[in-house]
Amino acid sequence: MVDFDDYDSVSNIPKFGVWIASGADPNEWKTPRFVEDLRTLRDGGTAHHPLDRNPIVPTRFIVADDPFGRARRVMREIIDFSVHIDTPLDVAFLRRLRRGLAEPGYSEDYESSCHYVNRELAAYLGGR
Repeated sequence: MVDFDDYDSVSNIPKFGVWIASGADPNEWKTPRFVEDLRTLRDGGTAHHPLDRNPIVPTRFIVADDPFGRARRVMREIIDFSVHIDTPLDVAFLRRLRRGLAEPGYSEDYESSCHYVNRELAAYLGGR
């Protein structure tokens, strides 16, 4: 499985609140490495995970977790079949928090953890 979220550090992701306010165009999410790795796998080549550099080998079916599916122009030629799982926003947000808090530095340091949660809550609520 190739996970969209694993490519955050090598992607150009718009600020969420600004992105929503400007119309939420999925094409503004630029993920060239994610797209390149999917093309490589589709062509039978081996890609490398962006975080740990472990090999990602091609298989008969390539499962890609992408929140936009075929909505982004760049993904239309890569995705043959798309499934949408309607995850409630609160559940998706809590999963994001849990993932973020598991990163080194947050789980060991209470103050950093609180800062991270407050920052994510502010972004989620749009500064309210």
